[in-house]
Amino acid sequence: MNIVLLSTPGGGKGTQSEKCQQKYPFTIVAPGHLLREHIRQNTELGKSAENHINAGRLAPNDVIIKVVRDELELHKDKKNLLFDGFPRAIVQIPLFEQLLREHGIEIDGVIFLELPREEAEKRIKKRAKLLGRIDDQTEISVATRMQIYEKEIKPVLEFYEKQGKVSRVDGMGAIETVFQRIVVILDNLQNRKQQTAKHMG
Repeated sequence: MNIVLLSTPGGGKGTQSEKCQQKYPFTIVAPGHLLREHIRQNTELGKSAENHINAGRLAPNDVIIKVVRDELELHKDKKNLLFDGFPRAIVQIPLFEQLLREHGIEIDGVIFLELPREEAEKRIKKRAKLLGRIDDQTEISVATRMQIYEKEIKPVLEFYEKQGKVSRVDGMGAIETVFQRIVVILDNLQNRKQQTAKHMG
């Protein structure tokens, strides 16, 4: 089972990805986390992405795709992938689809954690204080992040909605409450996939 997990900024997808991995045999592919690690290690990729990320903008697509490609090569024997926060822009989808074809992977479902904008901004600012995230520390970068999100994520969701793959989840509430909403969706997807495989077999 291969899943894309997207959310409003501050929606908690990183936390929920980890909880999903604890319950299901997922390998997480999280370009945002990987890019921040490249920045921390001061690699060439990290240098290419740093200014964009610190200003709240998306990293260049070629950088993101390289990170995802490298990660897929690293885990090419894995059968259950969870793409955390990717693809998050419509221009990334053709490249993503090409990568999936190259590795014989199909996305089974897209889970989208939704938050009201006010709650999203509140969580982003709280996270900035807790984690020292430079990209979340100014009003301008938070506003930029929200504007990009609203502009970029809608076409991505529309693309997958046409394939009947999007499940929207209310991101409000306790972490465990939100996770149980996700579990219902994942269990249904898993059961459906098993039934399909049984019929084909």
